[in-house]
Amino acid sequence: MPKRTSRPLSPDAVLAVECEKLTPLSPANLQTPDGFLAPWRVKGREMFRRCRELVAKNDFVERVINLKLAFCNDAFGFVDPEAQALDAKMRKEGESQRKPSKLEAWLAKIDFDFPRVAEDAWLEFLTCDNVVAFWRSADSVPVDGLPAVTILNCEDVELLNVFGEESVKVWPKKVTLSKEQKAALPQRYAKAIETGGSFTLSADQGECWRVLKRAKSGGTLGEPRLGAIFDELSTRDLLELGDWAGAWTMKDVIRQIKKGHKIDSGPLAGDPKHFLKVPQQKRIMAQHKNKGGAFTVVTNFDISYAFPFLDPRFFDESKYNGVMSRLRAWAGAVEEMRETRNVSPYLLQMFEREGFYLRSKVAGLLESIFNSPDFYGKNEPPVPLRVKWNPHSFKTIKDLMEWVRLGSNGLVSPQTAREAMGVDDAIESARMLAAHKDRLAYSPPFEPRQGLSQGLANNGKGEGGKGGRPTEKPIEGTVTD
Repeated sequence: MPKRTSRPLSPDAVLAVECEKLTPLSPANLQTPDGFLAPWRVKGREMFRRCRELVAKNDFVERVINLKLAFCNDAFGFVDPEAQALDAKMRKEGESQRKPSKLEAWLAKIDFDFPRVAEDAWLEFLTCDNVVAFWRSADSVPVDGLPAVTILNCEDVELLNVFGEESVKVWPKKVTLSKEQKAALPQRYAKAIETGGSFTLSADQGECWRVLKRAKSGGTLGEPRLGAIFDELSTRDLLELGDWAGAWTMKDVIRQIKKGHKIDSGPLAGDPKHFLKVPQQKRIMAQHKNKGGAFTVVTNFDISYAFPFLDPRFFDESKYNGVMSRLRAWAGAVEEMRETRNVSPYLLQMFEREGFYLRSKVAGLLESIFNSPDFYGKNEPPVPLRVKWNPHSFKTIKDLMEWVRLGSNGLVSPQTAREAMGVDDAIESARMLAAHKDRLAYSPPFEPRQGLSQGLANNGKGEGGKGGRPTEKPIEGTVTD
């Protein structure tokens, strides 16, 4: 049988065959330049890990998260009405010291790092929108004090809540433990840590946990809000990588020597007779060999020098505008105000509402931990622990001055205005009384709305007349001596 020969394919057919060999460009096979999976492929626990990487390495995300952390976790502490009453009594009686309240004495005795737990919980919540706090029951830990509370990394946790039955599975980081560490940990903890395995928390074994998530109750951990901007952050990274690649091409200076010229018109138009010839090229190269910096050169009129470089428009920041506007929309009011360098009352009110909402969520988690008998055991606090933060973190001087206006117009009492401004009424009242007793020390040298200064009286010599404030008639009931 004669050998069958294949008919040569046409160019179009060859192209079609080669295209079939190409891997389709689809989300299923894309990866970002830094090796991470493409944003749309990040799922489950991997998403939490990616969020943590972004907070640590992405300047935009790190700035937004830390700004919110600084505002929301400002001046963490506990509500202590007894301490406030003792402070007021101490100031009223003019004393410089007082005895500690029951809660202050308990906190000093316990010596537990409550602020550390609060900051860990805030950072995890702002990063992953979920918090899983874990501790071993006070009765099962042989320590004098309170058990350590660990805020687990969300990527190391699998939560499942079915009809109120909640289970937490933990994958601790794989490390090698010392003999002392193995002896201090339960056997199943040590085994999971050294083998890279997992274990499920069990209340029967004295293990306690609390879960906070920004999603409806039940089910699993909610997806983090950071996941919504994975695409934008990847686009920003690619644009920055392009800027870096462009800058890399500019590190070497190119000196281009142009010789010859073209003929544009006439019977010889397009003729290459005046183009650069090889012998000319060699002579010019020899003349400029090993020459840099300033040196003298004599050329014909058709030799010119150029230093080509990348078009500056390549680095135009306007190419970031679209992605940055979307990122600012995700970041919210705090980034809008930082970017515009203007504290907008409208945006500040939005940021304040967001901050108070987040505080209420984290406060509920912390109070459920600190007021749990499994946490304090035999070291019950004298009063239930109520978390507080600085209520004026989101206020500006304009807000405070508005309270001054309301108080001066008699619309609110001075005490209410002072409380709203974060000023202690007892301290301020004592200082006002002291100022009335020594008016000279607290009076300005002049009052521009009512009188001249003494220095400006009588042509500035201060002689022959009295400037300053006009004589005041004492208000009945005030201290005048």
